[in-house]
Amino acid sequence: MDQLIRKAARFTLFFTSILLLLFLSLDLGLFGEGVKITGFYYIFMGVFFLVSLWAYRNNDRFKGF
Repeated sequence: MDQLIRKAARFTLFFTSILLLLFLSLDLGLFGEGVKITGFYYIFMGVFFLVSLWAYRNNDRFKGF
């Protein structure tokens, strides 16, 4: 189970990093004027990133789960 949690956390870290970079670049207008992303999205994705980072670093806690 700990390996499954580690793999899921690694995928989530990668996926949230890509999404944060993509939407930050859209918000800054690197691809032209267009979409503006609200601050709530960054808060949500930041918390999601930190939770998955915690799960990745502390996957040994789930060995008996």
